[in-house]
Amino acid sequence: EKQRELQQILEALPPGVSLVDAVGRQVWFNPALDAFWGGARPLGPERYREHVGWRPGVSTRVREDEWPVVRALRGEVVKGERLDLQTMDGTRKAVIVSAVPLRDEVGTITGALAVQEDITERRALEERQRLLATVFDGLNEGACVLAMDGHVLYANRRLAEVAGIEPERVLGLHPRELAGVSEAAARFPAMLQTTLDTGRFAGRLSHKRPVDGRTVPLDVVLSHVRGSDGGCDLIFAVVADATRDVQREQHLRRAERLASIGTLVAGVAHELNNPLQAILSFTQLLRLGATRPE
Repeated sequence: EKQRELQQILEALPPGVSLVDAVGRQVWFNPALDAFWGGARPLGPERYREHVGWRPGVSTRVREDEWPVVRALRGEVVKGERLDLQTMDGTRKAVIVSAVPLRDEVGTITGALAVQEDITERRALEERQRLLATVFDGLNEGACVLAMDGHVLYANRRLAEVAGIEPERVLGLHPRELAGVSEAAARFPAMLQTTLDTGRFAGRLSHKRPVDGRTVPLDVVLSHVRGSDGGCDLIFAVVADATRDVQREQHLRRAERLASIGTLVAGVAHELNNPLQAILSFTQLLRLGATRPE
């Protein structure tokens, strides 16, 4: 009865499970393993060479004596070994395999149990996450992902540099912790509400860098990222040091003021020129008159 219950449990498990006897013949496997291989068939030790597999990052194939279940039959306990396998239809999949020897009451190995978890989708997700992290870290601007309550879940290295915050403080940081340092502390609730209402917030904030006490303007853009398939909503933020932009704007305004003053001076000079010309003309006539006695 207990054996039947155990078999029912193994058959219901999501990972693939197989049993081999002492000489390596496959004597049982669950439906998950059958589905993974696209039609598993019992294998004996002489047919392990038919399996095609690689270790991640290695081009040479796994030898028939290197398979986890074969090593388990030699007494080795294999835990969480990553492999790339080629299934019966030629599809390449990523798995984590564990295998343990089965022993009788006197310690003799009578077989082995192997458990195989398909991590193909998980590894693809990890690859996308690594690619995203590489892209994030290559940005010239600070970038981070916020939870809906405002806590930083992920940030690139540039964010710490722009905000003047120690890198170890960034993860888990909440804007309210910057009270007295950054406008973001007081304005974040309104910024978040605008982001939720319109999908985006863009503005310029004054920020005092904790590392050096220098006050800098920061351009901040928040975007609302809606979760798919029941995932959580997130806020994506880009933060850029606007010091140079402010300096350029000040220079432009200064140039515009100088141009306006120049225009005003030119106008005043023109208005003064007319009466000055008349005065000069009368002065010349008076001088001419002074040289004539009549």
